[in-house]
Amino acid sequence: MKVTTFCPSSFPGVNSCFRNLCEVTNFTTHSNEQVVKSDLVILGGWVHEYQTILRDLKKDGVKTAVWFMSSLGQSGFTPQLCEFSFLSTIFQLMDAKLIDFLIVGGRKIYYPLRNLHSNIILLPFPFNYTKYASLRQGKVPWNAVFFSPKNTYKNVVNQLAALALAQQQQPKLDVHINNLTGTGFDHIADLFKLKYSAHGWLPDNEYYGMLSQAACSMQVTYAEVCNYGAMTSMAMGTPTLLSNVVDWLPHTKLNRNLVVGRFDSPEHIAEKILHVSENPEQYADHVQRMIRRVADQHNQAVNHVLKELVE
Repeated sequence: MKVTTFCPSSFPGVNSCFRNLCEVTNFTTHSNEQVVKSDLVILGGWVHEYQTILRDLKKDGVKTAVWFMSSLGQSGFTPQLCEFSFLSTIFQLMDAKLIDFLIVGGRKIYYPLRNLHSNIILLPFPFNYTKYASLRQGKVPWNAVFFSPKNTYKNVVNQLAALALAQQQQPKLDVHINNLTGTGFDHIADLFKLKYSAHGWLPDNEYYGMLSQAACSMQVTYAEVCNYGAMTSMAMGTPTLLSNVVDWLPHTKLNRNLVVGRFDSPEHIAEKILHVSENPEQYADHVQRMIRRVADQHNQAVNHVLKELVE
C-alpha cells in the first residue's frame, strides 16, 4: 500500500501537516515539487491547477483526495480568499468522479460538510511530538511568545493589546513576537505601549529554543482547525493559550485555564496570560502528557482511515 501527498510550497501549514503524516505512517511520502502516482494521491489545500492534475490521475485509475485544512470561519468574501468557492469546485469535481474523497481535519468543519456529500472523510491531524519533548530545560523566565501570521482572522490586534495589558500589570513580562513592521499591527503595539522584541525569520533551532523557554505562548485565533504552533509549543512543555475554536483540547481543570472563551476581550486574554505565566512549571508536564495522548489518538486514527480509503 502506498499513499503520496502533494502541496505547493506556498502552503507552509499544509506541507507541515503532510510531513507529519509521513513521520507517523510507514506508507506515505510527500512532495511539493511533483505529484507521484500511487494507490492514493492526496492533494493539499486548493489551487486551480489541481483540476488538470486530477484528470491525469484519473486516466491512470488512481484514487484521489483533497485535504481541506481551513476552517469555514477563516474564509473571506472576496474572489481571492473565498474558500467557499473552492469547496464548490471540489464538490463539482467529486460529482464528476475526479475526486474520490474530500478529507477534512477538524470536527467543526467535518460536521457541517458531511451533510453535503457522502465522501467527506474526517482525518485528525497527525503530529510527531517526540522530536520536541526534550527541548524544555529548567525554570523558565517571564517570557511570552506570540508568533502569528499577519492575517486579521488570527486575532492579532486583540492578542497584542492583551500582551500590553498583561505587561502593565507585570513589568517582568518580556514579549517576543514576529516582525509586524509595516503591517498596521505595529501601530496597535505603539498605542498600547507594548514593549517587545520583534524577530524576523529564525532557523528552527533558534525558534524552538525561544519557544521552549517561554512561560506562555499564544495562538488565540477564532478560525483555527488544528494549530500546529500550539501543538509544537505544548510538546515542548510550554503552556499555550488557545481559543475554544480548537476542538482537540481535552476537558481538564488545567486545560480550562488555557482556553480563552472571550477571545475578543484583551482584558480576558491578559488575565489568562498572567495566570499561566505566574507558574508555568505546573503546566509543563501536563501539556506534554496531554499532547502525547492527543497525538497518539490522532496518529492511530490516521493510519486506520488511510488504510480503509486505499482498500
